[in-house]
Amino acid sequence: MTATPTPNHAEWGFPNDATPLGSPAYYAVRFAPEPSRELHALLLAWLDAMQSIAHAPTDPGVARLKLDWWRIEVRQALDGGEPRHPLMTGLCAEGLGAAAIDAMQAIIDASEQHIRQPELSTIAAFIESCRQVGGNLFILMCQAGDASAYNRDRCVALGGYWNGVERLRRSVNDPAVVPHQAREILVIQTDAGQRRECLQQLIEYPGSAKALRGEAIPDVARRLVAGSQALHRRVARDDYLVTRHNVQRAPIANLWTAWRCRPSL
Repeated sequence: MTATPTPNHAEWGFPNDATPLGSPAYYAVRFAPEPSRELHALLLAWLDAMQSIAHAPTDPGVARLKLDWWRIEVRQALDGGEPRHPLMTGLCAEGLGAAAIDAMQAIIDASEQHIRQPELSTIAAFIESCRQVGGNLFILMCQAGDASAYNRDRCVALGGYWNGVERLRRSVNDPAVVPHQAREILVIQTDAGQRRECLQQLIEYPGSAKALRGEAIPDVARRLVAGSQALHRRVARDDYLVTRHNVQRAPIANLWTAWRCRPSL
């Protein structure tokens, strides 16, 4: 009988590649209650693994097969079966259960859709993709506590906002991640007001920092959104000309943002 694989802490545990030291994700997880910290880090690592399969695959057919493997792994592991992947073993050990299956499957489906259609041609398609990925991640984060205490619709909307800003940040290295028409408006148009209006269509604003503290969403999600707001403001100051220098914030700035985003729940 083979032993159950255990998570490699250096690879998947906190901090991991998805929560590197000094990043907004690092501080979002670092300030989480100690019992839930590992689960959030593993969820972000799992999302990063799915996105890594989907983005720029060397062989799209092989990438889709990998996602099919993960579909089976998620359903089997969370429905009482034996996990085969160390990352899934870690998630199960941290208490993730059958209630997470639908959200994880939705993220896998969105990842496969990216392989099939890497360039999103409309703003509506971009918004839907962001909500499928980020919204379902925030739904998964609800599993660390009493899921009924959170507003599911706001989790989806704010998760979509977070993922939208993340895609804009990554668009410096991967222009295809932002809809071509929208990117032209954001980068080429001279009217800053029109660029701002376009971005408002791309990603729903979460409201003021004070209002965000009152949102019925998981604390880690709240801090991730606060970090996205700070980055969003930085890009806005440069009239939405997305360049390398304005999508990077100093670790101390990320620390300050996460610390100030105190929950009201």
